[in-house]
Amino acid sequence: AGTHVRRGLAPRHDVVDDDPLAGRAAAFRLELFAVAAPAVALGQPVQGATLARAFSKHPKIFNDLYISMLSAGEEAGILEEILKNLGDLIQKEMEIKASVKSATLYPKIVIGVLVVAAVFMLIYVIPEFAKFYTFHKAALPLPTRILTATSNILRHYGWIVALLLGAGFLSLRRYYHTPTGKLRID
Repeated sequence: AGTHVRRGLAPRHDVVDDDPLAGRAAAFRLELFAVAAPAVALGQPVQGATLARAFSKHPKIFNDLYISMLSAGEEAGILEEILKNLGDLIQKEMEIKASVKSATLYPKIVIGVLVVAAVFMLIYVIPEFAKFYTFHKAALPLPTRILTATSNILRHYGWIVALLLGAGFLSLRRYYHTPTGKLRID
């Protein structure tokens, strides 16, 4: 419909090098070309193969919306416009993901520092207070006894706690990469 697939997927030289998304866009374009290459062997289209069908063989890269838009564009003869719209959509998605990552960075740092401070207090500070109160044989309230017990568990069995937390994190991450997990967590 006016634009050859090879030319449409060729590297762009008008992309600004300072653009933080330029590297990702270039990598995506290479992946896109690798997917489309079987449909266009040495500049000649493979008979009966559509671009939508070639892209549908890569569901991790192209979701159903992309495939449906490509298929409709091929049927209507407006593939060039659809590819431009998909490019804009992908660029906006990448920008949103980048802004969400940057927006959540500060809270992640704060939570990390708080966790480190809490663990430091449980391992080093609380035992000193416990020694002081034990020496004076003072009766401790329930929350303080719970805190002291938590400190003792962390000091003596910290490696088990770390293993359990690591296993829980890896299990949650693995579950997230399943379709059901991604749907429930997102």
